[in-house]
Amino acid sequence: MALTIPARTTVFPGHDYGMKVLDPADGRVIFNAKYPIFGSDITNAQPQIVSHRVTVTNSSGKFSEPATPSIPWINDGNWHSMVYSQFTDLVMATIPHGQGREPQFMVTGSASIRQTMRMRYWHMDQGGSIDYNSAYTADGGFRPVQIINPRLNGPEYLLPYPTAFSFFQFTGVGPYTSPIGMVPGEQYITISADDTNIYIKGTFKQTLNHQRLRGSFGWDRYEKYWSDLSGSFYDFTFYILPYDKEEDIYIR
Repeated sequence: MALTIPARTTVFPGHDYGMKVLDPADGRVIFNAKYPIFGSDITNAQPQIVSHRVTVTNSSGKFSEPATPSIPWINDGNWHSMVYSQFTDLVMATIPHGQGREPQFMVTGSASIRQTMRMRYWHMDQGGSIDYNSAYTADGGFRPVQIINPRLNGPEYLLPYPTAFSFFQFTGVGPYTSPIGMVPGEQYITISADDTNIYIKGTFKQTLNHQRLRGSFGWDRYEKYWSDLSGSFYDFTFYILPYDKEEDIYIR
């Protein structure tokens, strides 16, 4: 009995394909398995894993009391709510990436949140006298929460789950004999890039409650809420992919 050994040739990376898809119209490559779906371009001299920490301070004043927006007073004696912007598209970080073109990337990240809420109670009687006009900090002050597990897409919110659902209580407000409470408003983080930088921006919307009453006695009053995240930080890691959205291959 003879043992036949098949002839073998040296196989170099890229010689064998798991899958290659061509456009039937022009023969252009739509997908090529020899290119990594996720990984780095070893010919690129620039770092392709970029980490950045955003440390939150109040140097810009964005966590101080926002200006009171124009209130659409409604003279029906009922409480009405409106949403206003504490800040919109606030640039939290500008990170040079050195790629010379807009990079395609994936993001992971975690956060350490330190948050409280504040409110202003303002009350003017219908004769024009200001009876109350004071700012308050939520009971217990700041609450720290560690978001330690890295999340795909990074911390997409200024208040990652579960911190966005914190209920804050205020006692001793104006004429109220019972505590009143509020949760933070809508908020999120957006990440974008151009040929030079990666940009991290934050948006935070808040609630303002208002009431107008007229009669034998009456008043205008409002409760304006805002958040303070001073002392928080957000960690981001950007994995820059070896693709150019103008030239490279995408599954359509």
